[in-house]
Amino acid sequence: MRAAVLVDEGEPEDALVVREVPRPEPGVGEVRVRVSHAALNRLDVWIRRGLPSVPKPRVTGADAVGWIEHAGAGADSLLAAGGLEVGDRVVLDPGASCGACRACARGETSLCPRFRVLGEHVDGTLAEFVVVPATAVHAAPEHLDDAQAATLGLTFATAWRMLFTRARLQPTDRVLVWGGASGVGTAALQLCTALGVETLATTRSEDKVAAMRELGASHVVVTGSGDDQGDRVVQAAAEAFGAEGVDIAFDHLGKVAWEPSMAALRRGGTYVTCGATTGASPRAGVTRLFWKQLSMLGSTMASRSDVRDMLDFVRRHEIVPLLDSTWELDEVVEAHRRLEGSDHVGKLAVRVAAQP
Repeated sequence: MRAAVLVDEGEPEDALVVREVPRPEPGVGEVRVRVSHAALNRLDVWIRRGLPSVPKPRVTGADAVGWIEHAGAGADSLLAAGGLEVGDRVVLDPGASCGACRACARGETSLCPRFRVLGEHVDGTLAEFVVVPATAVHAAPEHLDDAQAATLGLTFATAWRMLFTRARLQPTDRVLVWGGASGVGTAALQLCTALGVETLATTRSEDKVAAMRELGASHVVVTGSGDDQGDRVVQAAAEAFGAEGVDIAFDHLGKVAWEPSMAALRRGGTYVTCGATTGASPRAGVTRLFWKQLSMLGSTMASRSDVRDMLDFVRRHEIVPLLDSTWELDEVVEAHRRLEGSDHVGKLAVRVAAQP
């Protein structure tokens, strides 16, 4: 089968090749999925850069939609428990766990000590076929085409866990969404909009304001990339919401968002983060943390129940993920360039194979 394979670290033209690799065989409790479309994530860029470094060669990609093509031993009953069978169109949960530890027993699979991610710890989805646990496939929402459905697994599930599971989002909350034009940022905006939540989205570019407005952002602040971008966000939050501030700060940027988030949050507010793309070591700001009695939460991807709940919500509200562009598998290097350049708004999908 053809696949996009990581063979080195560095620039995409040096690190990625599309070539023939052996077709994977499903083991006990596993299924083989024929991939229609995959999606790129910032995670793919970090792995290509060696942050973290992974064993190579490694088929990349965490997200996909496709059809269950073959079930390994014992997988049919696992599929049936989820109302699925061979031939169904499915989206993949990019995370997998051991299924036997205390965290898994509680249903918190993303807290499993052996939690692993497609394309990082095992071969991923930028291939004509991928093997995953039968418990990791879910019926694809019927209102979405393959390119749209392929984008749900990582960013929407991550945003769902951050907002609903970790931060306990309520319809009356006000949410500051950092990096609103990114994959996880656009997902957060769409989830908040569907719930009727008032949002303030940040972007470094004036060119992205209209797209965030279309996604439902109540307010948008253009920060630029200077040293005053945090001050601009705090001022915009005060203008939008008054002296009380925001209830939740939704972050994946890290250093640049840490102190402004604490300043913009109301007393008793919640900061939740899944990433640190601008740096992982901000100043502590402990006095504001305890004086305002803030809750600081970390979140990584999603547990299986989060994925199910997110997909049910997407179906119920007929949410359509924002697609920036769709690429062919042979264009994966160019797609990586587009993603890394941060000129995109929303998700990048990759067409891998035609419908069987």
